[in-house]
Amino acid sequence: MPDAAIMDHVWKLEDIEKELRAQIEMAQKDIPQLTHLSSHMGCLSINEETRALFKKLAADYGLDIFPEDDAVQHFPGLGDNTLPTEKRVQAFIEKLRQLTPGNWLFVEHPADDFPEQQAIGHPGYEHVAQDRFAVLKMLTDKRVKKVIKELGIELISYADLRSTD
Repeated sequence: MPDAAIMDHVWKLEDIEKELRAQIEMAQKDIPQLTHLSSHMGCLSINEETRALFKKLAADYGLDIFPEDDAVQHFPGLGDNTLPTEKRVQAFIEKLRQLTPGNWLFVEHPADDFPEQQAIGHPGYEHVAQDRFAVLKMLTDKRVKKVIKELGIELISYADLRSTD
C-alpha cells in the first residue's frame, strides 16, 4: 500500500479547504445538531496554515468550540489498548477518582464489534474492533456509571462549553 501521509505528497491549501467545506456541509445536512469540528488525529496541525484554516472554517460554520480555549483538561489515557474490559473498567474508575474539579475531555472511539469495525486497522493496530468494543463495554459498565454518579460527575457535551462563555 502506498504511503498516504499528506506530507509525503504535493497538496494545496485551497484543495484542502474545498474538501473540508464539502465534508462540513454534508455533515451539517445529515447531523443538524453538529456542534464543533474535530481534526482527527491532528491532521490539520500540519503547519500554521492548516491550523489557521481549521479555525477559520470552524468560525465560518459556527462550529468554533475548542476545548483548549475553555481550559478543558485532557483525561489521562488508560495506556494499553489491549487491556481486557475488566482491567479497563478498574483503570477507568481509578482515573475517575483522581479527577480534580473542572472540565475534562475523554476521547475514545466506542463501537460495536461488527464486520465494519473488523475491517479497520493498520500495522501495529490490527485489533481495532476488539479495542473499540472493549471501550464501549467499559463506558456502559454499571460500575462506571455508579462511580460517576457517586462522584457527582456531570457529563457534558461540546455545546455545553459554549454556554459557559
